[in-house]
Amino acid sequence: MPQSNETAWNAPLAGIRVLELPGQAGALAGRFLADLGADVLLVEPPGGGVLRAAGPFVAGQPGVDRGYRHLAYNGGKRSLTLDLATAAGQARFRQLASESDILIESTAPGELAALGLDYDDLKAANPGLIQVSITPHGRTGPWANRAYADITLAASGGLLHVSGEPERPPVQPVGDLSVQLGALAACSGALAALHGRDGPRSGWGAHLDISMQEAVTVSTLQTSNANFWRWYGLAPARNTAREFPVERCADGGYISPRSRPDRWPYIRQWALERDIPVRHAPEEWMEANRGNLGSFRTGEAADLVRDLAPGYGRDEFLRLCWSTGVVALPVYTFEEMRESEQLQAIGEFVKVPEAILGRDLESPRSPFFGIRGARPVRRAPNFGEHDGEATPFPDPRAATPKAQGAQPDSLPLTGLRVLDISWVLAGPLGARTLSNLGAEVIKLESSVRMDNLRRSVPSPNGLGLSTGGWFNGANAGKLSATIDT
Repeated sequence: MPQSNETAWNAPLAGIRVLELPGQAGALAGRFLADLGADVLLVEPPGGGVLRAAGPFVAGQPGVDRGYRHLAYNGGKRSLTLDLATAAGQARFRQLASESDILIESTAPGELAALGLDYDDLKAANPGLIQVSITPHGRTGPWANRAYADITLAASGGLLHVSGEPERPPVQPVGDLSVQLGALAACSGALAALHGRDGPRSGWGAHLDISMQEAVTVSTLQTSNANFWRWYGLAPARNTAREFPVERCADGGYISPRSRPDRWPYIRQWALERDIPVRHAPEEWMEANRGNLGSFRTGEAADLVRDLAPGYGRDEFLRLCWSTGVVALPVYTFEEMRESEQLQAIGEFVKVPEAILGRDLESPRSPFFGIRGARPVRRAPNFGEHDGEATPFPDPRAATPKAQGAQPDSLPLTGLRVLDISWVLAGPLGARTLSNLGAEVIKLESSVRMDNLRRSVPSPNGLGLSTGGWFNGANAGKLSATIDT
């Protein structure tokens, strides 16, 4: 049940009620909303949801409450058993949906409609409902009903094209990355829809159609930028293992280094001291850090760092890189992560009591740890743990806004103004997402220190400050202003 103390009610999503049907992508999206304070009710069929049957299991012993995926992705939720194949189960689900703010589901297209439980059926009783449907390829189109696995999403979304060494097979990212990207899109969309329902959409909900394949494709914008093909007829080579190098050191350890243009004189001198041949002069920093078109690899500077690595043990090489200004981090084993000075200092791993297991489990802290009022990691519910509760959503403070008038066409973030002072990719892409959802985003730069990405992927007409392919991909839809100090 939701916490009753004052801290709980100060959570960002305090009072928001989420109904969730089992599914891996939906589970992670629901976990994110629970971390932000929402009351998430997981509606499971007899026998339990799909994650409960997924191994590995605690101590290698299968059980509906022992799967690590279930324990991680269902943390902070409640569990209610409901058989949607029965008329009674369907009636109870309609009641729950009429009292919910958000419904998260990852059923096959048409499955809920066949039961009379799709969005068009549910919004009649609850016009403010936000339904988030997460599917492999979207709810419509020729691939709508295709089977999938995480690896097929990574392949069809383009992620495998940019992974691994070109002379070897592609490398599949571990950790169900494609499914998790879909979950992130689902969570972001739900939060935006909540804002819109309470603002420009006048109490109306929405139906969000999240394609995991599309979420994967967006994640490759920087390595498979569409302008390569549009302008040059060029498909980027599958060489990310060389573009984003991982170098082996003398003791068998690995680091991932990244040279910076302003560090070129120091890298050059370091290489000469180790009798490594150098082609470019100290002042030729631009030439030494220039890769091929579409390349992230920074030319001779990156080559020299690669050649230096075998002469040192990992930790020594890291210290020397840092002292020289080369960006570098170690490749950790899981045990090294647990012992990492940095992760220990910030309290990355927390203990979560698991009563049914009779022990505490260790978990990474919530990704929303730094947000005021976000909840700490909480245990996952036992199967059917909340079946006996008389009231599905016991929070008396929650009230779904009532729709007012005709459903508006406004985007959910219409009227929101955002100042974007970030650069390169992470911040600008986040701000572009806000712009896509209707916010007015103003990108602020200085004429003496512009976004580095402006010159990346130049157009066929030559290098320009406003025509870079990557820059436009990350900043579409924004306004631009400069302030020099």
